Amino acid sequence: IVEDATPQWENTLLEARARAADIPITWVPAQKNRVALAARMWWATWRPLAKEVVFSARVVAAHFRRLRYGRPQIDDARSVLIQLCDSATKHLNHTIPLMEAIGHRGLQGVVGGWNAASAVRKLRRHGLTAFEFEAWVPVGAIVGSWWRAWRSWRAARRRFAQFLPPRAEAPYEALLRPILWASIRSFHMGELPQRLRLDVACRAFFATHQPRAARLWTRVLPQAVTAFRAMPPEGGTLLFWQPGWAYNVPEPLRDYPVRADLIFALSREHTRVLVADGASPSQVVVAGLPWLEVMHRFARDYAKSASREHLGIPLTASPCVLFDPSSVARGYLSPVEQEWQVRTLLAVASRHPEMHLVVKPHPAHRPGALEAAVAEYSLPNVTYVRPTGPTYHALNAADVLVTKASTLAIEGMCLDVQTIVALFDREEGFKVYEDAVN
Repeated sequence: IVEDATPQWENTLLEARARAADIPITWVPAQKNRVALAARMWWATWRPLAKEVVFSARVVAAHFRRLRYGRPQIDDARSVLIQLCDSATKHLNHTIPLMEAIGHRGLQGVVGGWNAASAVRKLRRHGLTAFEFEAWVPVGAIVGSWWRAWRSWRAARRRFAQFLPPRAEAPYEALLRPILWASIRSFHMGELPQRLRLDVACRAFFATHQPRAARLWTRVLPQAVTAFRAMPPEGGTLLFWQPGWAYNVPEPLRDYPVRADLIFALSREHTRVLVADGASPSQVVVAGLPWLEVMHRFARDYAKSASREHLGIPLTASPCVLFDPSSVARGYLSPVEQEWQVRTLLAVASRHPEMHLVVKPHPAHRPGALEAAVAEYSLPNVTYVRPTGPTYHALNAADVLVTKASTLAIEGMCLDVQTIVALFDREEGFKVYEDAVN
């Protein structure tokens, strides 16, 4: 069992089951420095509280920016609201073409950012209309959200005492209780207060503004559901949705809390998938890939040699391989699978000094075993690009991309980068690119 800094409930259950069945256990530390590992485990416990401090500070900072720059003028009769909850480059690359297309139609695109201050600033520099939802949160609501979350946490503690009482025929229920309680504690510390504040912000915004149309963050995540529930039901705002890749990955959800009056499909095949998923054919319009022009513009502006120089990769390296470790998500990619992938590629790079390996984690990646493996090999022909680093330069510099299921493969096709999809456990459902990749 890989002993990573972030506690994994799977490890706890695996250990208990192995001991019960007399299966030998070997713990492999992800980091050799035990002090550093202990520090990281302590940080994993208190990280939710630190997140809440940061999120609360963002509300105060947003109010200072509002006092300095004011609020944008919004024409409700022409406005189309775009909710943006991440400042990652790929989300901006999807949002800017959409905003420009809305403007070409004589409408006013308006981005409402939540935890996306840097994206709001970049959009304003592009001459686009954008605001921060945090600026709609009264400062007093910060303390109010803490108070309400604390009251909810106290109620959860009282009720949790009666949850899963010990039973002789269910020995693993005793393990589930502390595992679940850790998640409940994390939710109340780092998640619930900001959801409460977003609810306050959305209700304040929609009390004074009624957009003609809106595209919320997703159809299932809490940021979008919170905004949807805060919209007046009699408002008449048209809600549209712009799904991304990969649309043919089997999803566990079929009941979407956020309705969609209009859906922009990527292709005719995508339309077929949406209709099979319950959408009406009259709801769906084929709009293509929204970020295609962004990729073509990047390819025109930067040659492969320019991207390699930008990242410090030798121009003579052949081949240059970009590894996209994706982001660990239950049901999609496990921590062990991710580590096997990177160690396999590091072993290849150690035997072939003429090649160059670039490791570029997903923006949502949490450092841990992957970084430890790169540091352990410490190869001169390996470049680690931070999660928030220049993704398109890393992709443009490569001859080959190794990934599992990512929009990077689609973007690589625009830059003539061949793709190898690594499916180690014969997951047929993840063959999302069909014959376009190896």
